[in-house]
Amino acid sequence: PADGDSADTLLRRAAVAAAVAKRRAQPVFRYDSECDPFTQERLAVVTDLWGAAERGELRLEFLPAVDLPARNTVSAEALVRWRRPGKGLLFPCDFIPIAERSGSIREITRWVIQEAVAACATWQSDGIPLGVAVNLSTAGIHEPGIVEIIEQALQVHGLPPTSLTVELTESGVMRDPKVATQVLGSLHALGVRSAIDDFGTGYSCLAHLRNLPVHALKIDRSFLQGGLADPQDRNIVQSTVNLAHQLGLSVVAEGVESEATLELVSSLGCHRAQGHHIARPLHRRSLGPWLSTSGFPALA
Repeated sequence: PADGDSADTLLRRAAVAAAVAKRRAQPVFRYDSECDPFTQERLAVVTDLWGAAERGELRLEFLPAVDLPARNTVSAEALVRWRRPGKGLLFPCDFIPIAERSGSIREITRWVIQEAVAACATWQSDGIPLGVAVNLSTAGIHEPGIVEIIEQALQVHGLPPTSLTVELTESGVMRDPKVATQVLGSLHALGVRSAIDDFGTGYSCLAHLRNLPVHALKIDRSFLQGGLADPQDRNIVQSTVNLAHQLGLSVVAEGVESEATLELVSSLGCHRAQGHHIARPLHRRSLGPWLSTSGFPALA
């Protein structure tokens, strides 16, 4: 009875369970509402997401990234937020997975690219020489014409391609390495930089890494929790740094929460860092004032 009180409900939930079992390569999976994209609340989220960008409900915040040897701010990562009517401010983990399944991720992706490129162009015209990074979801990689969308945004706002970095998660790359390589290759040809986000937490892409046209690896924040007091975490970070150096890639440490951690990742050979010790996500208009008072000025 707990699995449904009608034939239609039972059949639909059985189909959900079968789909999850197939995706996870498990012989058996019992229905779980957390894995069901069609629960009442999730259907409400799907409905509200459509048109959120047009209604002005989306906003971007920017997380600065600093160059460790120079202690200068060199770029900012664009992070999307959704002010859902009646629900307050939602973070990506609350709505991006649903947007990917429903198809509204296309609208969000286009909006984020346009807004992030426009913000970066404004900074540079104001004499603030920063780059900007945007996250491309797994569904975003498969967006028809995604490279053309990015190229058009750069042209419209007059932003040099080298000022933009596109970030893909390690698990996203490994879900379809062929498509990811094609997209990254096309972006590389434009001059756009790219990075593998959450490195070390997804499926291993070491076999593909040497063939991926990427410029940086971003070490996932989970390895920096506790300030690298765990020797295993420190070894993982050091091994990742060594691998990146051998491949000619930069390394970015995410989730730096203290000065001690900042000094430690610098000593291990990381090139850049970001996290709440450096700055919390900022509104685009707050970035300039923060640079003048933070101790991490932009490169001249």
